[in-house]
Amino acid sequence: MSTDWTEIKNKLVDIGGNTFNWLSRFFPGVPSHSSEQNIRQGLSHWPDKAVTMIGLDGLDNIELVMNDILANNVEGDILEAGVWRGGAAIFIKKMLQNKNSNKKLYVCDSFEGLPKPQTDRYNNSIEAQDTHYAKNDYLGVSLETVQENFKTYDAIDGNVIFLKGWFHETLNSDQIGRLSLLRMDGDMFSSTQDILNNLYDKVVSGGYIIIDDYGLGCCKEAIHEWFNKKGVNIQAKLKLVNHSIAYFKKD
Repeated sequence: MSTDWTEIKNKLVDIGGNTFNWLSRFFPGVPSHSSEQNIRQGLSHWPDKAVTMIGLDGLDNIELVMNDILANNVEGDILEAGVWRGGAAIFIKKMLQNKNSNKKLYVCDSFEGLPKPQTDRYNNSIEAQDTHYAKNDYLGVSLETVQENFKTYDAIDGNVIFLKGWFHETLNSDQIGRLSLLRMDGDMFSSTQDILNNLYDKVVSGGYIIIDDYGLGCCKEAIHEWFNKKGVNIQAKLKLVNHSIAYFKKD
């Protein structure tokens, strides 16, 4: 019998709760409050109270791939690179707990927001013009806050591992082994490529990669450039979840 995750999903995205949209503070013309449909789809919604901004679409996608991983005993741990307030990772952990799985969950973030453009390592106009760091008063969520959110949902134990730091400094850690799911939420060109450079080869055959920001031009450019160099037609493999999220199962 499948588990009904409706209640926890609605709580994580704050369906029926506070609809204030922080995006309106950064971009003129964006409505100050999001509709329930926008919240469900994660459509341009930077919420005030919710612990994830990926919407029900994003959580449904996690449920889909996690059900396949758990049902088919796909080898490897789980890693999310870029966690914000931790909601997506919390949902993953609740699914692991439901199946009494001892897979490790790596929760990786600077816990300070996004870096300034990394033009010393990625010298292109897309990286140079990135302004995500200017929104770090909202996007930067402390490690302590994320850990408290995990505790609120009773989703923290010895198999939850928090890795704090910039991706190019932490994701090459030898403690990260084989992965059955890599969820990428790096936003920037540099962060996206840093995730792939360090972790793609650790994702097992039959495992999944979810790209949270595929709808962003900087992320999409990073994805296509990286896979083109590998000789992989990634666009033919990707399945779109909504305007932003895409995913694929690794061969």
